[in-house]
Amino acid sequence: MKKMKLLAAMFCAVATFAFTSCSKDYEKDIIGTWEVTSTTMTETYQGQSNTETEPGDGSKVTFNEDHTYVAVSYDDGEEETTHGTYSIDDDQLTMKDAVENSVTKATIDIDGNKMTMTINISVMGYNVKSVIKLKKI
Repeated sequence: MKKMKLLAAMFCAVATFAFTSCSKDYEKDIIGTWEVTSTTMTETYQGQSNTETEPGDGSKVTFNEDHTYVAVSYDDGEEETTHGTYSIDDDQLTMKDAVENSVTKATIDIDGNKMTMTINISVMGYNVKSVIKLKKI
């Protein structure tokens, strides 16, 4: 019986180490300036889907250690700057715009200097999935 308990304890210790050593530290990895390299948007309504991919347009977002961000984007050539705060819970990024008080939630994956942000929005049967690819600069 002691041998079984010892084996069980060892298995738990190894399993805990294996799972935590492979986890990603998005809190640290996200810090820095990221440039959008492409955006793929899929719109679905009443079973009909339309997907469009656009290359990056120079838009950037900087995530700071104090959990603030500054984003610079372009709309018809016009530069637009937004700022606010962000939080990360596992792979869930929440960004709160300081001016408009809007909240954006995304699932993120960071692999080295590349990040993928996936944003899903559903309103009255209309679904939009945006996949934004970024590179750290």
